[in-house]
Amino acid sequence: MPPLKVIAVSGILAARLTHYFFSESTSIYRLSVELGLLTTILALLWKPNADTPPDTSSKKQPGNMAPENRSSNGVWLDNAFVSSPSSIENVPRVANFLRDNLVDFWFVNIGALSRGGVLPDGIISCRHVIDFLSAVAAWEAANGGKKFKVLAWLTGHTDPTDPSTYIDVTDSTIRAAVVNQCRKIAVSSVENSYTAGANREFDGIQLQFEPAAPTSESFESLKALMREVRDGIGHGKWTSFVAPRYGDAGTFWWNKQGYHYLARYVDLLCASTYDFQAASPEDYSTWMKGQTTDILRAVSGVMWGNDKNHPAPHNMKVMLGFPAFPQSKQHSTAIETVAAAAKGTIDGLEALGDDKSSLGYFGGAAVYLYTDGSGKDGYSAESTDWAAFRQVWLGLE
Repeated sequence: MPPLKVIAVSGILAARLTHYFFSESTSIYRLSVELGLLTTILALLWKPNADTPPDTSSKKQPGNMAPENRSSNGVWLDNAFVSSPSSIENVPRVANFLRDNLVDFWFVNIGALSRGGVLPDGIISCRHVIDFLSAVAAWEAANGGKKFKVLAWLTGHTDPTDPSTYIDVTDSTIRAAVVNQCRKIAVSSVENSYTAGANREFDGIQLQFEPAAPTSESFESLKALMREVRDGIGHGKWTSFVAPRYGDAGTFWWNKQGYHYLARYVDLLCASTYDFQAASPEDYSTWMKGQTTDILRAVSGVMWGNDKNHPAPHNMKVMLGFPAFPQSKQHSTAIETVAAAAKGTIDGLEALGDDKSSLGYFGGAAVYLYTDGSGKDGYSAESTDWAAFRQVWLGLE
């Protein structure tokens, strides 16, 4: 029975009991009857305040039912968003779609750095970046001030066997050139900034070098570079690095030391948790479970019991990559799916149990890659990959 009806019935009952036990001529009788009737009338006339929001805690609505540790995610966006006017025109629709699927972080492909640590053609690879940023700003202003975290994603090759593209991060001059490019992209007020005149700035920089510092010397230099980038673009912006898979299988893998020590120099690590060549979706899910637990335990330092050499890093986050890209020698689109990645990651998070320290570093999932959402080019399709993301990962209808 609703509470108001209970109050009304109580008032009537009080009046009847008073009539039974007391004489009608007594003052107690008259007062009790009047109070009972007044209570009943007020209860029946009272209406909830129109400004009181309805209780929707048990209703399934977009954006409010995903588990807390899955409610903020990321996506890598194609270079066309900063180089093609047609893609920029699509920004409002894409922004609506990503907001509805709880994707807050955008990693926008600005271009590949040359061996000198610079964009080889300068602004050419991202010639419409100002228009892109302004389109995002316009959408944010029109949507209640909702703010995405938009990071400029720069790639590069660090394989010394290919001198034509090799970025030698051990060379301080090369590192300075990389930092200068990051400043021109992320800070609109610096001299010759690529984004001067835009209505918003990038919220940070994401670097991806392959192979990612395969030697101890290059790894130390990578740590120095990320520290220098953070100092260069300002500590109020995000510094991010795309890390390889967790393990000891070779050059394109990172062990526990790699994850733990770089975590001290970035705000966000995004793991390339794909290209495993799994035998089945179930096999891939099992591998993703292990990647989830091992990466988070390595980053947190729990893997070493947080001894004096492995303290918990500062307030940073880890995202795990979900694959949505064309078939290749290393990647099977029928096996390495968003659904299988989501299931394995959920299992991994659950396996961590009460390890709140490691769980605290989890920052969500990041889908690789979004172009136009059609899936015709083999990249993420809204009708399949993103439907699985929404259903399996977010738990939304």
